[in-house]
Amino acid sequence: MAYGNPLGNPLGNPLGIPRNALSSVSSVGSIVTHKGAAAANELPADGSSLLKVAYSALYSAIGDAYTQAVTTNSFTTVSLPATATWVSVAYGNGLFIAISSTGLSAVSSDFGATWQAGGALPAATYTGIAYGGGVFVAIATGVAFSASTADGIAWAQRTMPSSVAWSSIAYGNGRFVAFGANAANGAGYSLDGIAWVASNNTAGIGTSQSRMAYGSGRFVVGDLSNNSSYVASTADGVVWTSSALPTARRVTGLAYGNGFFVATSNTTGAAATYSWDGLSWFSGTATGLNLLAAFAFGRFFLFPVTGQSVVNFDLPEKFGTAITSPANSYNQSYAVGGGYMVVLSTSSLNLVARISLLPATSFNLPSVQALDPDKTAFVRVS
Repeated sequence: MAYGNPLGNPLGNPLGIPRNALSSVSSVGSIVTHKGAAAANELPADGSSLLKVAYSALYSAIGDAYTQAVTTNSFTTVSLPATATWVSVAYGNGLFIAISSTGLSAVSSDFGATWQAGGALPAATYTGIAYGGGVFVAIATGVAFSASTADGIAWAQRTMPSSVAWSSIAYGNGRFVAFGANAANGAGYSLDGIAWVASNNTAGIGTSQSRMAYGSGRFVVGDLSNNSSYVASTADGVVWTSSALPTARRVTGLAYGNGFFVATSNTTGAAATYSWDGLSWFSGTATGLNLLAAFAFGRFFLFPVTGQSVVNFDLPEKFGTAITSPANSYNQSYAVGGGYMVVLSTSSLNLVARISLLPATSFNLPSVQALDPDKTAFVRVS
């Protein structure tokens, strides 16, 4: 399976498509999505130089569609409404919402530029938040409830399947999945973020801290607290599978994009692994340890513990250029919305790092990617 920038070579006509066939917008065809590489009559919708030079009508129709993320080499830092241990952030419905371990919330309606205090969550020690289906859901450790909100102001307490150490939550395929202890009722799922159904976490890992990502039809969970030889995964939140990692490690970052998962770790010499399906994992290399893995607009970003440049690990065509994060350990949690990424620090601070991912002239296909996040956008030439 080939990824990267297949249209990046401005020479030749590799698809053999007559240029006069694309002399008008009407002959462009439709934007479609599917897994795998482009077919003979398809061009990856990435707005590259070949598209601009050789297929001007197609470029006029779709613009810089599905462009790779563009970064500067610096972040801005924005003040949060309180000094706290901010543990998780999510984006949805035009809002970024961050939560602290003690149940504070912060809300931004301008893509992370300014933040206001949100409502207080029910008293607990919180570990994660996710958005899906019009609702934000926050989980906590050692309690049999979660908290949900539509706007970050009014929070409602919801019953969870048990009072295990709920450590991570994600949304995908029309459902929330929450992960906790390695025990009966140690995991669960919800179709609306309100009513939860218990499942048995039999995958062999259970931890007070974990990372979770959704992609390729699976939720994947890695142990953040302890060195583990396995990750856990599920397609539906009901049946859990244990999959072996190349070596035992703490999973410090976990993200999905471009058709595969990336997991970063604390393991010297093998600080990253990747998987196409969440089940079979392969070794990669990274220049730093304990990196937060993030994905946005076609690229992965690896955030270090301290402010430093980060060079991407192998398969370089799938990863962005090195970036420099500010000091104060911005590698706790991230979220993406409106062309911006915000990153929380592992330190107890009142700041969030913010970066613009897209230049003002870029045009993307967020509707296509949102509807089919596991697939790649193509333009089918008629």
